[in-house]
Amino acid sequence: MRDDEASEVLEADRAADARTMLVTVALAGGVLGVATSVQAVLVLGAHSASYRGLDPAPIADLAVRVGINLITVLTAVLLASRLRIQERRPFAWPWLVAVSAGAAAVLRCALQLATGIYPVQDAAAYLSDAAVAFVMIAAVFAVALAVTEALSNARLAERRRSMHAAQASDALASLQQEELRVRRAIAEQLHGTLQNRFVLLAAELADLAREVDARSAQRIDGVRAELDELRERELRSLSSSLYPEQLDRGLLPALRALMARVPASIGVDVEFADHADALEDADESLDVGRRLVLVRVAEEGLSNALRHGNATSVGLTLALHGERLTLTFADDGDGVPASPGLSGLARLRERLAGFGGTLDLTPASGGGAVLRATLPVG
Repeated sequence: MRDDEASEVLEADRAADARTMLVTVALAGGVLGVATSVQAVLVLGAHSASYRGLDPAPIADLAVRVGINLITVLTAVLLASRLRIQERRPFAWPWLVAVSAGAAAVLRCALQLATGIYPVQDAAAYLSDAAVAFVMIAAVFAVALAVTEALSNARLAERRRSMHAAQASDALASLQQEELRVRRAIAEQLHGTLQNRFVLLAAELADLAREVDARSAQRIDGVRAELDELRERELRSLSSSLYPEQLDRGLLPALRALMARVPASIGVDVEFADHADALEDADESLDVGRRLVLVRVAEEGLSNALRHGNATSVGLTLALHGERLTLTFADDGDGVPASPGLSGLARLRERLAGFGGTLDLTPASGGGAVLRATLPVG
């Protein structure tokens, strides 16, 4: 985080703490002030001569007391705003609270004397009332500080969790990029250097076949043909499994290249649903990691359909629904087994979840299975 960003965050935190402190003091103090006023007039006022005796107008008396208490609460709020107690070190809180509570209690006592709630000569009454007010205002400040500190700690804890999640996400992205780099490097090595070695070996065997008798030449030609088949099928397949063909050009070309390798005996239906331009734009917004995981979903669906499902036809659909890309792979095979081994799908589901996507395997309505992956784009 840059210095200016850190400064902005610090100022925002201070403002949030100040709001919490002031609102808590105002609410707690206001509720307590009204409650004590009602108690003094409606409960104690009817039984104690020291509270103006039996006042014939309790509503007026109640209004005066409520006004004094609200002024006291307003004073406490102003002191909290001015002193910024929540920003001080904890060891300074007690004396700051004591000063604020004392000032508010003295003001309250002066207002009570000025309005005649207590007679000046009855020092014991108004001093004891001031002492009670001091304790109550100090308690209000203590509650406000506790609430402010709790919310501040919760905010910091949430920020740490977010930071750790972002760090984990960055680490995962770095690992995925490194995996892609290694995959691409190995695939290029297989496709280039190793295949060239096979070609050179085949050429060498062809030269050798011309220098031996017919029977030996036939055996050498057989070995050379097997090497060519190994190069064309196994090495190319291994290279594609490590890093799918056309992946750097986009998801759509990679999916087309995958489905083009399906044996001719299997029916293939590839549909890139409506809004071709929107699909192209979505494809461009996908990084290589997201393209790869979607191609892996299609490969897993194809593998399950042909190896385990005895499918005779497969279908691949790619569609864009709002901000989510949906890849659907369907087949007409044996359907979803009762207890499927989903180790490959479980890994794909985890990888998709890392990108905010989902993966589901369900039976098809007419028989067979449907593998559906969704992934946010943009």
